[in-house]
Amino acid sequence: MRSSKAVAGIAVALLLLAGTGASAAEEAAKSNPWAGSSIYYEHVFSAISLDKSAEQSWNPYYSHSLSLQPKWRFHDYFGVGLRLDVEQELTNSDDTVRRYEWMWSDLSVDLNAGKGYTESFTGIKVTGGLRLTLPVSKAARARELFMSVGPGASVSRKFSDLFGSPLSLTVGYNGRWTYHFHETTTAQYKAPTISCGDPTSPLCERFVNTGYENPEHGLVHGASLSLDITEKLSFSTNFSFLRNGLYALSDYEMLDGAGQKVVLEADSEVAVRHYQWFVAELSYQALDLVGVALGVSSLYGDLAPDSTYRTPFFNRFTNIYLDLSLDIDSVVSRFQ
Repeated sequence: MRSSKAVAGIAVALLLLAGTGASAAEEAAKSNPWAGSSIYYEHVFSAISLDKSAEQSWNPYYSHSLSLQPKWRFHDYFGVGLRLDVEQELTNSDDTVRRYEWMWSDLSVDLNAGKGYTESFTGIKVTGGLRLTLPVSKAARARELFMSVGPGASVSRKFSDLFGSPLSLTVGYNGRWTYHFHETTTAQYKAPTISCGDPTSPLCERFVNTGYENPEHGLVHGASLSLDITEKLSFSTNFSFLRNGLYALSDYEMLDGAGQKVVLEADSEVAVRHYQWFVAELSYQALDLVGVALGVSSLYGDLAPDSTYRTPFFNRFTNIYLDLSLDIDSVVSRFQ
C-alpha cells in the first residue's frame, strides 16, 4: 500500500538522521524550551488476532499510527503541550467508511505546571495541569462535542540507587476529572435514518440520534511505576480506573395522531460507565535521538455482555504495540 510505504519511509529517514551527530546534542537540548517534544510512529495489533478460535468469528486488528507531541516551556513552572494522532487500520475496519481510511484523533492542549514542586524532606513531587480537548475526530463530531476541560494532578516519589545498584524506581499516583461540553446528550447521525422533513424538527429527533448516550463528565485515576534498569533500558506500567457519568434522562414530548401532546416519562437507568486501563512497556534508547518501546495495553469495560466481570490485564481488548520515538529537541539542537 502506498500510504503505508510513505510512513515507513519517514520512520527509516528518522533512524538515519538519528545515527548522525554527537551525543552532546542531548545535553544541549535539555536547556531548550521545546525539551520533551517527540514524534511517535507505532504499530499495534490485537492479541486475540493470534488465535482464530478465540471467538465465533475471527476479526483481526492491525494498524499503524503517527503521533505528534510538541511541547514548549515558557517557565520552569509553566509549559504547554499539544498532541495529535493519525491512525490507519491495515485490516478490515469496523469503524470506517472506506478501507485504509486515515482517522484523526482529537487535539489535546495541555497547560502544565512544568517541573512541579518537590518537597525537600520526603522527596515527593507534585505536579498539575489543565487539559483542553478539541473535537477533530469523527467520533467526537458525531457526539456533538464542543470542548472538554480537565484539571489533573499527580504525586510521585523517586528512589535512586536501589540496594546499592544503579537501579532507580519511581512510583506515582495521578488523577484527572474532565467535563465534556456537548451540543446534544446523544450521538447524532449526519442525516435522519427515515425521511421526516426538517432534521432539526422535534418530530425528526428520534430518527437523528443514535441512542448512544454521551458522557457528561469523567474521572480517571490510577497508579504508575517506572523502573530504570540502565541508562538506556527502562520498564514502566500503569493501571487506571475510569468512571464516565452520563447525562440525566429527560421526559420526551411528542404529538399523537390527533395532535394531542403526549409526555413519555424518562425511565431510570444506570447513569455511569466503568472502565479499566492497563499498560506495561519495555523501552530502550537505541540511539542518541531514537527510542524503541514494546508494550501491551488494554482499555476495557468492567462488565462483559453477559454481566460477568472481564479478566483484568489480558482480555479481548488487549493490544500489543511496537513504537519508535524521536526527540525533536535533540534534533533541533544539532542545527544550532
